[in-house]
Amino acid sequence: GPKARNLQSLIDAGFNVPKFIAISNIEVGELMNGNGEIIEQSLKQFVDGITVKFLCTSYAVRSSALIEDSEKESFAGQFKTEIAHTKDQLPSAIAAVLRHAYEYLHFDLTKFSFFIQEFVDADYSGITFTRNPLGGREMVLEYHRGAGEDIVGGRVKPLKKEFYWHQPGIELDLPNFADAFENFKKIEGLFRGPQDIEWC
Repeated sequence: GPKARNLQSLIDAGFNVPKFIAISNIEVGELMNGNGEIIEQSLKQFVDGITVKFLCTSYAVRSSALIEDSEKESFAGQFKTEIAHTKDQLPSAIAAVLRHAYEYLHFDLTKFSFFIQEFVDADYSGITFTRNPLGGREMVLEYHRGAGEDIVGGRVKPLKKEFYWHQPGIELDLPNFADAFENFKKIEGLFRGPQDIEWC
């Protein structure tokens, strides 16, 4: 899906992205039967195989459906995300994401894929629009102290800052903000257009 593809592009370009493994829609079809029920034995074998080659202390399960993001639209928060799960909790986390997608997509998972990612317990997290989504040229930053999923899911009201790309003297209470600010600009350059970036 586009989300996993974009993350890989960021890794290839040298950005710091938590490691992940992408799961195709074909593999998704092997984990559920035609009635939308999880095939428990298949899921167990699948997770055992994944964790042998992708061992983390904590995991996140995130959607990467083919319908999610395009050049003109972003549908962050459409699908269920599961975060901060141990290896033993991973099967139930995957099952929860698949069941939600199955209902959301009206029982058709042919365009649904997901990825399993190392979970980072963030000190700060946020969302950056490299250009104002309402049409301005300024960068818009929304952030808070804690997990990014709280912002995407609408559970907290983040701090919001707007500033122009070459505006001098920008000061925020974020560690290493100057480096992050330059990375946001580089990411827009990499993808050749305004970006909606989740970060921590």
